Amino acid sequence: MGHLGSTYEKYYTPTHIARDFQAIYFGTPSEEELIRSVASMGLSRDRRAPTELDDDQQKQVRNDPVLVALREKREKYKKMLKDEGFYPLTAGKGARLYNKYERKKRELASTYQQLHRIRLNEVIREFHDSIDTIEITRQLRACLVSFSDRNRR
Repeated sequence: MGHLGSTYEKYYTPTHIARDFQAIYFGTPSEEELIRSVASMGLSRDRRAPTELDDDQQKQVRNDPVLVALREKREKYKKMLKDEGFYPLTAGKGARLYNKYERKKRELASTYQQLHRIRLNEVIREFHDSIDTIEITRQLRACLVSFSDRNRR
């Protein structure tokens, strides 16, 4: 027909369609709906999902063989510093032995944080892998309870 794009929009497309024509044409959710769902994503987080390790899991991380070995080395340096007369330990600042002690202390803290983060990610992944089964079992139990209640009457 030779119409310009503006002519098509002006005469053939109603104003309420013009706003979200792409969503209507492609069958996708409207832009407003997408923005609303993204804004409320934090509200829909499963509150049962772990956000921190429980006491047993933290104990497992603390008893990791790598951390145990690092703690032993740190304690060895600490004892050596005390044997050389550096008490408090900060009195040994600048000494090579003190620098080794501090490096080991930082390595221990860094390794603990890394192992803690890895274990937390595993726990979260395990939760999400098993939550469907847990939820189905919970719903089936509720159905069984309500079914048995109905049969008692």
